[in-house]
Amino acid sequence: MSKLTGGETAANNYDTTYKRFVIAYTSYREGTRALANIEIEQNPELERESYLGVFSDYADKQVRYNSFGKAPRKIAEAIVGLLCRTAAREFAPCGCPAIEISTAQYCALFVPNEGFDPATFKPSNVWAALYNEFGGKAGIEQGYREAAKVLIDAFGLLYHREIKRRFNHVALNVRVGIETSFDNSGRRLCYHSQSTVNDTLSALRVFGLWAGYCFFSSRRFGYPDPILSRKHYTLIDDDLECITYYSRFEFRFTPALAERLQVFIATYGALKYEAAA
Repeated sequence: MSKLTGGETAANNYDTTYKRFVIAYTSYREGTRALANIEIEQNPELERESYLGVFSDYADKQVRYNSFGKAPRKIAEAIVGLLCRTAAREFAPCGCPAIEISTAQYCALFVPNEGFDPATFKPSNVWAALYNEFGGKAGIEQGYREAAKVLIDAFGLLYHREIKRRFNHVALNVRVGIETSFDNSGRRLCYHSQSTVNDTLSALRVFGLWAGYCFFSSRRFGYPDPILSRKHYTLIDDDLECITYYSRFEFRFTPALAERLQVFIATYGALKYEAAA
C-alpha cells in the first residue's frame, strides 16, 4: 500500500470532520428554533406586542438572511481552498514554488451556487480530482511551464530583445525601477521591481533544478535591501551570477547553461510563444 500524501491525509480527515460539523450545525439550528418557540410559549406578550424576543429575533434573522444555509457552504469552500493550496505545493517540482491552481474553479465544481448539498460533500473527492489533474508528472510539467513563462516575460524574449554575448558568458537583463529611501540611506527597488526580480529568481531556481543543479542561492530582494551598482551575486556556483545596476539586473550565464536555458524555454515556453503569435 502506498503511503498517503499530506494532502490526501488531510482530505480524508476532513471527510469525517465536515460530517461532524454538519451534524453539529444542524443540531444548533434546530435547537435555536426550538428555543425561539419555547420563548414565545413562555412569554405570550412578545407575540401580542408584535415584536420578537431574544431567541426568536435571532432565529428570525437567520431565516431572513439565510445565514443558517451559508455556514456549511463557507466551511466547504474553505476546505476546498485549503486542499487547492496544499496541492499547489505538493504537486509542484521538488524544491520549487507552488504551482497555480484555481480555487474558484474547484469551488464551482464541488460547492456550486445552486444545488449544493452538505450531506454529499466529500473533501476526498476534491483531492481525487486535484490528483487526477495535477498529480504525478502533470504538476511538475505545469511548474516548468509557469517558470518558463516568467523567464520569457522577465527577459523580454518575446520581443527579441538583444542577447548580449561577451567573452565567456551570455547576458540577459531584467529592467528595474529604483527609488531613494525616505531616510536617504540608499537606493532600493520599487515594489513592482521587487516582485519582478524575486519572481525571476524563483523561476531560475526551477530551471536550475530542472537542469540538474542541486544548489541555487536563496537570495531575495526586499525593500530594506539597498541596491549597489555593479554588485555581484552568485546564484549557481560559477555558472550563473546576477549583477545589479540602477536601471537593470544583469544575469550572466555560462554558454553551457545558456544552451540549457534555450532548451528549457523551447520545451516549456511553447504555449507562451503560440499565445503571442
